[in-house]
Amino acid sequence: MSAQVYRTTVKPEQIDVLGHLNNAEYLRLFEAARWHVLARREGARQRFTALGVSPVIQEIKLRFVREVLGGETLEIHSEFTRVGERRFTATQRMVDEGGQLRAVASLSGTFFDVSSRKTVAPPAELIELLDLPEKTLVPPTVQGLGGAFLDANDADALAAWYTLVLGLEFETGGKARWVELPSADRVPHGRLATTTFALFQADAPLPAARTGRVNFRVPDLEPVVAAAASAGARTEMGHEDYGRFAWVWDPEGNRVELWEPPRESRD
Repeated sequence: MSAQVYRTTVKPEQIDVLGHLNNAEYLRLFEAARWHVLARREGARQRFTALGVSPVIQEIKLRFVREVLGGETLEIHSEFTRVGERRFTATQRMVDEGGQLRAVASLSGTFFDVSSRKTVAPPAELIELLDLPEKTLVPPTVQGLGGAFLDANDADALAAWYTLVLGLEFETGGKARWVELPSADRVPHGRLATTTFALFQADAPLPAARTGRVNFRVPDLEPVVAAAASAGARTEMGHEDYGRFAWVWDPEGNRVELWEPPRESRD
């Protein structure tokens, strides 16, 4: 769909003590712009309610670019950027009259059946009503590094070594020994703490068998697996215990693990 434009003027009651648009008001304006997508069509709200299926936002990320002051006229451009089998992403851009970017809202969510209280695939009428894009309009994106894994001949001994040398305290479950590592950094050396995934050119040919395994966190498993398969990669759907897993093999034979976290742990 093309971006739908909603225009508004910042009112005095939306301003905080510093003279800026209040943080909570950004959310209100972005929501008003989303309703505007429906309001542009006569009878759309009634049809939308009758369908009994609605987009439900699971996550909103706000990025504040420049301050917004009272009395300013703003435009909010809203569009769905990707629609999967049951999930979607959308972007809303807040700009001033000169087109200067003020804030961005990035949304992800699912389609929810109000009767069954379950996620469902969007019905054809909803796709038409919201002017949804074709599935996988943009390439699926990785949300972050879910983990880095090493196979071990003796997992207990190797875990003990990492505890002795690096002070890592492992949890145990089945064949796995693991530790969760939230960032403890506080803007070290003038930059934000990040997790890096890098590929380095080897000085000598590597063995064909690789034991390392990289785990990428993704919001929607199926589009990523489909994209890998269309590129000619070997793929394999995995188990569903702590979230959903699948694997793809890169051109050098590295097994890349894809992880769609369980819904309650995605925040």
